[in-house]
Amino acid sequence: MKYFLGVLILAVLLFGGYNWYMGQTNDYYVKITNEGKKVVTKADNETYTSYAYELNGYDEDGTKKVMAFNGNLERPLKLNHYLKVSEFKHKSGVKTYEEVQFKDIPDKAKAPLK
Repeated sequence: MKYFLGVLILAVLLFGGYNWYMGQTNDYYVKITNEGKKVVTKADNETYTSYAYELNGYDEDGTKKVMAFNGNLERPLKLNHYLKVSEFKHKSGVKTYEEVQFKDIPDKAKAPLK
């Protein structure tokens, strides 16, 4: 019984540690400067529309990186709005994005986004 409990605790710790490690993100700030590329997909006799973006993003140190992400809306994102895009550190892809106010963007990231 103690052996089983020890193995169970170890498995939970390993699984939790792996998920924490893989879930870490780097934040980049982008300005929506175009309407994105319209993407239409069909699945199960339904049509889905979304918009794909490739925009220059800047981290809190002002380091530039091209961010590729999908808007996941049936309409383009609002032009000239700012987003904080969270990208996975240890695997490719964007985890999430959220709209932010320009005043909330770190100073070193603000300059290239004006």
